[in-house]
Amino acid sequence: MILPAALILRFPVIPTRRADFLHLQREFATDAALLARLPLAKLEFVFRGFNRRGQFVVFECFQDVAALDAIRGCPEIQELIRKLTTFCNAAPEIEYLGTADGGDSLFEKYPAGKSEPGVYPDLGDMTMQVR
Repeated sequence: MILPAALILRFPVIPTRRADFLHLQREFATDAALLARLPLAKLEFVFRGFNRRGQFVVFECFQDVAALDAIRGCPEIQELIRKLTTFCNAAPEIEYLGTADGGDSLFEKYPAGKSEPGVYPDLGDMTMQVR
């Protein structure tokens, strides 16, 4: 059985750098040539916006865990995350969501805590937190 998977990324954007952050993410999201190279065929849904705490939130839903793995492994995505964090005052948080009937295999694959080296882009002094 193939089960969908989702993730939520939360970037704590520095208020005075919000325009720079938005410019970079819009530039990425509108680059048709770049997007054509990414494995987006199994991306079902994406939402990007700010929450009440001023965090920029990205919510993505994929057809399956393999699709989530494919997008996470793209150098272009890792570079984008690294660049976006230069406009943040702390490391981004990532939260994985499994389906109600899917068990805990997704959480076992991506355990909570500090991100593992090599799994996420090098953020310098920051360590991405998995929730």
